[in-house]
Amino acid sequence: MSGAILDFRGASAPGNFRRLTKQVVEGDEVDGWPLEVAKKGKGEGSPIELALVRIKGAAYPKAIFGSTPTVTGKSHIEMLEDAADLTFRFYLTCPHCGEEQVLVFGFDGIEYGLKWDNSLQTNEAKSSSAYYQCCHCPEHFYYRDLEKAWSSGGAG
Repeated sequence: MSGAILDFRGASAPGNFRRLTKQVVEGDEVDGWPLEVAKKGKGEGSPIELALVRIKGAAYPKAIFGSTPTVTGKSHIEMLEDAADLTFRFYLTCPHCGEEQVLVFGFDGIEYGLKWDNSLQTNEAKSSSAYYQCCHCPEHFYYRDLEKAWSSGGAG
């Protein structure tokens, strides 16, 4: 990238969002960002909104944000998805029944999704026990099965 400038900034200080005009802003794990940034006790707003101000006036502005969602109603990524004109999801085909599904975490009370044996003591053991429970059939599949599932999956 000849002539490109790449800035890395933290999201906790409002001063990090000043004096910069950018063509592209990107934020990773935005649900770990504070809901509001402040200077000397004076709230200056959402770090997402402050970042988006940096691309106003750009010829082809682009904002890219990603995150693991956290608390419903207090989630930057949830707010961004709700406001999005278009959302892409990756569909994975179950290697057993052939039905497509969007990957989700299988929280307590949800019978499908990413699951693991939480009674195991170490994170390594828990991750080794992880599997994906299909939402269309009673079968589940493991990480080693994903290559086949990915090759037949797609975005929608």
